[in-house]
Amino acid sequence: MKIAIDYSSIDQQLLTKSIIKDEQVEYVEMQGHQIISALQNGQIDAGIWNYDEIRDKNHQGLHHVLLEDSQMERDMSTSVIITHVDDASMNAFFQKSVDKEKILSIQKDVCAGKIIPQY
Repeated sequence: MKIAIDYSSIDQQLLTKSIIKDEQVEYVEMQGHQIISALQNGQIDAGIWNYDEIRDKNHQGLHHVLLEDSQMERDMSTSVIITHVDDASMNAFFQKSVDKEKILSIQKDVCAGKIIPQY
């Protein structure tokens, strides 16, 4: 079995290896954005990719299995805003301007399928 792996993406690499475990597979290195086309043209048999893209782009003929909710997956899906530690004005701006609870509420609704994300 040929499984896609993106060594440039720590998240994708760790998720892939945690699911495959000790199974004997052939890893096929590729960028994550190539996984769907590689699956469609027979280069690989499976890969881990973003469900939002599969749903939003209506990829026909692809079977998907949602991953079990794990602590690793939750940790990987936690977004943060980063700034230079010594940039006090930027840090103050984000502390004052970002409504963490509202963002988390929207994220929860997107994950539950209640709202569609717009990029």
